[in-house]
Amino acid sequence: MIIDDLSSVAFQHKHHFKKSIPMLTDLILLYFQQIQFIRLMQVSYFHTRKGTSSSKDYTTTVQEMGCTFVPIKIIKMETTTYLLLRLALGASMFGHGLVRLPKLHTFSNWMVGSFEKSLLPKVLVVPFSYALPIVEFLIGLLLIVGLFTVQFLTVGGMVMIILIFGTAMIEHWDALPSQFIHLAFFALLLHFVSSNSMALDNLFKK
Repeated sequence: MIIDDLSSVAFQHKHHFKKSIPMLTDLILLYFQQIQFIRLMQVSYFHTRKGTSSSKDYTTTVQEMGCTFVPIKIIKMETTTYLLLRLALGASMFGHGLVRLPKLHTFSNWMVGSFEKSLLPKVLVVPFSYALPIVEFLIGLLLIVGLFTVQFLTVGGMVMIILIFGTAMIEHWDALPSQFIHLAFFALLLHFVSSNSMALDNLFKK
């Protein structure tokens, strides 16, 4: 009798499982149909705005994607705004490197002493302490003139990540906000690098 009850329960679960599969499939199809409808409506809206935006302002066209994705307008930063932010970030990095270069040995001793009780080995801290002011100076100088902007924005971001990790190792929490702000501006300028029109980079592209 127990076997019969188990068989009955198993049959009921099997029946409900078979019945739930097409229901789940219908829900998935309905979901994608709704997404497709919304996208097509948005495409129709973009096409009604003739003369307000050029087709070049969009990352892709409806024909290329087969109406699967909505054309997305590229958001750009004002060139003057980008220039001001690039100069400010460059001046900060340039200043950090400039004041440390004349006293490079003193700065290295200070950094090595700061990391003396940390988990980081001295063999890593010493070369980094000598390289950091030089790298900061180069990043700042090249950002100010706008040369190799993408490459040195990336390098600057990586330097900030290393500094954030090092700061956490010695529990110097007061320095973290400044480092995170610098990292945020490196990422922001890298994201809107298409607005970097006032730079020496553009002379080499022509």
